[in-house]
Amino acid sequence: MRTQTMRTQTTRTHAMRTQTGRTQTGRTQPASRQALLKALGVALALAALAAPSQAAEVIFSRELDRGQPALEFERLLAEVEREPDDPRVALLLSELSRLRSLVPEGRRALLSKLPPLLSRAGHNTDAILSVVAELYERAGARAEALQTLGERGFLSRFLAVGPFGVAPNAALQTRFPAEGAANARTLDPRRTFAGWRGEARGWSELKRDPRRAVVTLSESLEGLGQVSYVVTHVRWSEAEPTDAALIYRGPSARVWVNRALAGSVD
Repeated sequence: MRTQTMRTQTTRTHAMRTQTGRTQTGRTQPASRQALLKALGVALALAALAAPSQAAEVIFSRELDRGQPALEFERLLAEVEREPDDPRVALLLSELSRLRSLVPEGRRALLSKLPPLLSRAGHNTDAILSVVAELYERAGARAEALQTLGERGFLSRFLAVGPFGVAPNAALQTRFPAEGAANARTLDPRRTFAGWRGEARGWSELKRDPRRAVVTLSESLEGLGQVSYVVTHVRWSEAEPTDAALIYRGPSARVWVNRALAGSVD
């Protein structure tokens, strides 16, 4: 069983390191006007020799420059089909999503060609599933969108308790009683903990919206400069190869996996 625990703090402190720039001061010798003009002429001649005859196209393709987004759409989709596990696929999918509205039947083309690539997508599987789910949602195919989101493997149920603490600068490092309970081998969902005013704080269930890939803390779990604990349990066989990832976006946080501190975000 894997136990994943997270504590969040509702204030974020941004730390920035600055490095003092160094200014170098040198001595210059006076030069004649003729010497300066000569040096300038040589520099211009060298620049003319080094300049390419035609600027290389870096960002825009010829198809887009010619007003033919359908050709660019087909080219990018062919790139994804050829190597769906290529690291560039995420960028290609983003560009395909941008061009989709400019191409007749673009949505239908993506829905017909992207799902068959999942068996070869490797680490790009979730990126492709994300695009497919959005396409189904925009097409009004709610059942297919929910099924695709389910295939992405997001956890759906969590227990949360809080908030605790009153000191914004110290709350993230303070160990509250709920922390030990969250990291215990067996969690008692009926246990309560004293808040900073002595009020009882109990575990409450958080559920992920099936249409989204995020779990949001309720207002009752948030407090300025305070922390809350969120925990979930996942069970799988150790013989089964499993990839797991935590995608966190929010204020300061500490994360435990199997009762061991895995990392901090501050």
